[in-house]
Amino acid sequence: MDPLPAERFDLVCSLTALHHVLDTDGALSALRAILTPGGHLAVADLDTEDGTFHSDPAAPVLHGYDRADLGSRAVAAGFEPPVFSTVWEIAKNGRTYPLFLMVARRP
Repeated sequence: MDPLPAERFDLVCSLTALHHVLDTDGALSALRAILTPGGHLAVADLDTEDGTFHSDPAAPVLHGYDRADLGSRAVAAGFEPPVFSTVWEIAKNGRTYPLFLMVARRP
């Protein structure tokens, strides 16, 4: 992993990228580290899916997230309990894939 930037931010956003990071816990901890106290993390990503979202089934990606599990991981990384909402559905290959928004605050 590259070194974290020296700057700290009030808001960090991720749009359909977290499921490409196999170490979710490490990513959440790193994102918390670059937030200022009181800063927010906003993650938009896929709900758990059957692996059909990506065309290469062997690609090193996670198949979305169970919201309760991701929320628990965020709390374990030092965030306040996050809030989830469904914000979009991606239509792809005749299917729809729900996209959630998780917003978590660093205390």
